[in-house]
Amino acid sequence: MNVKPHILFTRDGQDLHFHLDIGLLEALEGFQKDIIHLDQHRVPVTKTTPTAHGDVIKVDGEGMAGESFRGDLYVHMRVNYPSGKYQLSEAEKQKLRAVFSTPQPHS
Repeated sequence: MNVKPHILFTRDGQDLHFHLDIGLLEALEGFQKDIIHLDQHRVPVTKTTPTAHGDVIKVDGEGMAGESFRGDLYVHMRVNYPSGKYQLSEAEKQKLRAVFSTPQPHS
């Protein structure tokens, strides 16, 4: 069987792979996005915890239909960071440090 390449999805057996771009804020606080599947139905992808660039979210049963089973959809996350043109102020940097600093153990 010949499978034509698709611009958004790649196929691995019955499984499909999709790359989803999110912004830094979405990566930190979570997100809900819909992927438009090959047959045009919407597949919701939700994450309520931080997401790292390269994380993969598996959506069961949203791959290609086979004779005895349906594959899965693997959503590969791409986090888009602000461009080099954006400059944080010193106050913004201090706020980020306060939120993300690791507490030091007490001795």
